[in-house]
Amino acid sequence: MTQDSQEDKEKEMQNIIEDKDGISEKIGEFQKKYNQKSFNENDNAKSSAFGLAMRITTDLMSGVIIGGIMGWSFDKLFGTSPWLLIVFFILGVAAGISNVIRTANKMNKLG
Repeated sequence: MTQDSQEDKEKEMQNIIEDKDGISEKIGEFQKKYNQKSFNENDNAKSSAFGLAMRITTDLMSGVIIGGIMGWSFDKLFGTSPWLLIVFFILGVAAGISNVIRTANKMNKLG
């Protein structure tokens, strides 16, 4: 029985060593993925800055354009040219600036 007990302990130690090797491989794979990810994040810093600039521009321009189109349309519909165009253009500018401020605040919160 002593010899069986010794063999069981040796098998258990062998299993532990094999598990350790498997865990070491998994840690190595994780480190490779993490290093690649952080490298890609650094590469994407320029593209994310460009994306943010495009978003801010789109936020501002969309408010102005939609306000102008709505004002022009209502002027044509009600025959009040150019008053509703002016009012809705100003509202569009205000909405665009509001969107830009909201985007900038979100950016500051994210870091």
